[in-house]
Amino acid sequence: NGNIDGFICQPSSTAGTGNKIIGCRAWLNSANGFNLTHAFTSVTLDSCWAFDNGYGAPAGFTATVAFEGGNGFVTGGYGSGATLSSLPSTIPVHVIEQCVAYHNHLAGFTAGDHLGGNQYFNNSSYDNQVNFDMKNRSSPTDATEVPGYGHTLNNNISFAPRRRGADVLNLNNKQSVNSFNTFSKPFRAVVAADFNSLDAKELFSARTLSGNLPLIIFMSLKSHKYVDKGIDVGLPYRGSAPDLGYMEYDKSLTGPGKFADFLYGHLVDGKAVLSWVADGRNCVGIMIEKSFDGLNNWETIEKVDPYITGKPTPYVYTDPALLINKAYYRIAQLSGDGKVHYGMTIVLSPLSGQL
Repeated sequence: NGNIDGFICQPSSTAGTGNKIIGCRAWLNSANGFNLTHAFTSVTLDSCWAFDNGYGAPAGFTATVAFEGGNGFVTGGYGSGATLSSLPSTIPVHVIEQCVAYHNHLAGFTAGDHLGGNQYFNNSSYDNQVNFDMKNRSSPTDATEVPGYGHTLNNNISFAPRRRGADVLNLNNKQSVNSFNTFSKPFRAVVAADFNSLDAKELFSARTLSGNLPLIIFMSLKSHKYVDKGIDVGLPYRGSAPDLGYMEYDKSLTGPGKFADFLYGHLVDGKAVLSWVADGRNCVGIMIEKSFDGLNNWETIEKVDPYITGKPTPYVYTDPALLINKAYYRIAQLSGDGKVHYGMTIVLSPLSGQL
């Protein structure tokens, strides 16, 4: 019906503090991906992805049917009919950081006619009609839309909005902070070659085995044009300064990874201790499997996320169960293309060497 949001966070009193949405995805909602309208206290959106909102996809992932709505992130506002008595005494400042907005029908990020400024740090916006739309409402007693005031935008990337020149619109630069973004001077124009990948299918990938967002390279930086070119906003970063965009530059994200071939094992206090070395690139999860016959009856006893360090990294795991009978162990690694890679199988028994 054109009015369904993915996530709505609308704390209805000033007592409802500490609101955060972290590591969530919203796509193919007929209205908006994330909606903070009518919020009486601050909300933080951290490491969230909004894509293909405002579109329908009756088959596959082809988002072709457009609804009337469709913003990625609506980050404030109280509606055109709001009156002074219906507003919070202090307008909250929302924080939107390390988020991705892709191919939403309207704006990637919009201030939603908010009555104050928000903070937008290290976000990436691509192929929305408008990538960043910062319009505000004039005042609590005047619903007129005006260029956004009080906003702080740092370290954001805007690439290829569908509307020409719509990297950032409706922003009062004299009353806002607009610096260290791709749309802030003196940065050069963003081009496709600046990224490792623009394949949006990655956004649909399965979460890692521990439930985190998938490890993808979509809109990750390939060139050094925007590496160490940001300003410290309190988020973790590598190098001499933060990068621009939702993901820090990491040269280990490209190229094939090397999966573990060798598995070593010994006993410590009667428990099996396994160790191996692997390069975590192109690996989305590691499963430690155990069997008592070494044939078909394998059980996954632990799931861990890979370390992505750009070099072979050691892993150590201790089976919490006392080893009473002979047991077989192996490592199964799930690659980004969905294939499972098995390393060698080892066998340990209560008579194996103890340390």
